[in-house]
Amino acid sequence: MEPLQGLYLSEFLATYWCLRYVDVEGLPVRATTSQPEITKRITGRVGYLGDLWIRQDMRKVGNARKLMVLAQILAFDLWRLDWLYCWMRPDDFLNGNAARLGWLIGQCDGIRFQSPTKDFPEGLAFCANPSYALSQLIADIAERC
Repeated sequence: MEPLQGLYLSEFLATYWCLRYVDVEGLPVRATTSQPEITKRITGRVGYLGDLWIRQDMRKVGNARKLMVLAQILAFDLWRLDWLYCWMRPDDFLNGNAARLGWLIGQCDGIRFQSPTKDFPEGLAFCANPSYALSQLIADIAERC
């Protein structure tokens, strides 16, 4: 759960990222005022879904999708979220991984900085699902069974 405390996600991220990440020169990153519109609309009970790593010999057989969808359903159910979001590398986003992993909303340039971050100089894609996406995820699973 993200401690938004009445902020929009864009406001929370601008504060959080400058405390956590540095730019390529080692200075705290600063978000631009021009952030993706979707992050300016996300508020309420918001959860963040972190990294998903699949063991090398278990990749390419559909485990990532199953685990990501399961994690989303559990997060929405357990914490009664309004929104859930994650970050992904732009190349992974552009090759269709966001949709394959069950994310309905996404933007390739998910957070914008005045100078690139040291950890993610190519930027990050933003993926999100509102609470109503839970119904779609469950319907997708039921359809395949």
